[in-house]
Amino acid sequence: MDQNKKGGKGRFFGGFAEKTHLSGAGQAEKSPEEVVVGPDRRKNAPKRMRKKTPLSRLPKWVYAVIGVLLAVVAGLFIWFSVDSSSGVGQWFRSITVGSGQGDGYPASIVGSSVSRGNFTVMNRNVVTVSDTALTVMNSSAGQSINRQHSFGRPVLQAENGRYLIYNLGGNGFKIEGGSGTIYSGNAGSNIIAGDIASSGRYALATEAQGYPSSLLVYLTDNTVQYRYNFSEYYVTGISLNSDGTGAAVSGIAAKDGGIVSAVYLFDFSNPEPVAVLTYPEVLMEKVEYLDNGTVAAIGDTATSMIDGKTGEKVDYSYQSRQMTDYAIDRNRVALALTPYDNQSASKMVILDSTAAETGVIESTDAIDAISLYGDTAAVLTGTVITGYSASSGNAFGTAEAGSDPRGIALADEATVYILGVSQIRQARFS
Repeated sequence: MDQNKKGGKGRFFGGFAEKTHLSGAGQAEKSPEEVVVGPDRRKNAPKRMRKKTPLSRLPKWVYAVIGVLLAVVAGLFIWFSVDSSSGVGQWFRSITVGSGQGDGYPASIVGSSVSRGNFTVMNRNVVTVSDTALTVMNSSAGQSINRQHSFGRPVLQAENGRYLIYNLGGNGFKIEGGSGTIYSGNAGSNIIAGDIASSGRYALATEAQGYPSSLLVYLTDNTVQYRYNFSEYYVTGISLNSDGTGAAVSGIAAKDGGIVSAVYLFDFSNPEPVAVLTYPEVLMEKVEYLDNGTVAAIGDTATSMIDGKTGEKVDYSYQSRQMTDYAIDRNRVALALTPYDNQSASKMVILDSTAAETGVIESTDAIDAISLYGDTAAVLTGTVITGYSASSGNAFGTAEAGSDPRGIALADEATVYILGVSQIRQARFS
């Protein structure tokens, strides 16, 4: 799974200022009726004639209190007035919510179980969706989000502080933000795939009457921006580009006694796909935009790197090995490849956006899970996680995964989180 996702662009509004000219700042004019009171008379003057203490002579602590009160008022104004779905709103809430100290790891899962695909790390926070709740925890297991859902088969897609959760095979979906639920909706048909972009736009693929499936793309106000009905393929995955103006969609169909996968490239300013690429005898399991706009289409027997604008592609075949896990980090894809006969060594290969190998890590044991972050490649074999240099392939440390590891995710180049059956654990390489 990928802990480094696609990761919004906000709008910036400029202000203006008018210059004000004050006349004779160093000169004072006396009113013709002004009464001048001497020092002796001022001392003995009635109380109503005594000169009041100027504001500038107030104690400094008074100004400190005033400043704090103004900051609180300004913060509350931003909190309640900034749209929670905007990039500014999410950023403000991300730095003001959930920075509390937790009790540390291991931390129990909220609910009974978390599937491997609903476990990831974003901005060094652990994000999980269990059978009952969305949970976001910091490095000390302090919870910034613990929010219930009622979906029987929840699926998580996360980006830029927003969390799309949809009910696979059901109609319901939710978009969660740092401070609360942004939107709860009903797709009207059974949902089979979905994704959310950095901009806040999101897409759902649903079953459709008269078609294998249908693509619906929504604007941030939850109105449908784009619709496309697939006449041949049943959608298996969606990836929106960062601003939500285009998408890559994978699908599968049965032809001539075998299977064929397809990857559609969409520009939502055009009613028809920009390109459609087909892959006989490949089951595409994941499509994902890399940071540079390349689309990585990851299948069970091959990975294809596709130019997101032109549709030109380069394929990488696994030869006689099966893919057991994958990870994506910025413009790279890591693949765990294991022989079908288990007689020879497994390996982890790292591909750049041209499908060229930039690193190969050999393992004498079957690789169960992998993760990639910067120059660290983490490999889970059994109950041990080994840290390798992604560039040189040399091992530099190990970490204990516990007795029941189901998945791993790097938070940085030295810290790895482990998904267990009933808890989340944290480890560092040593």
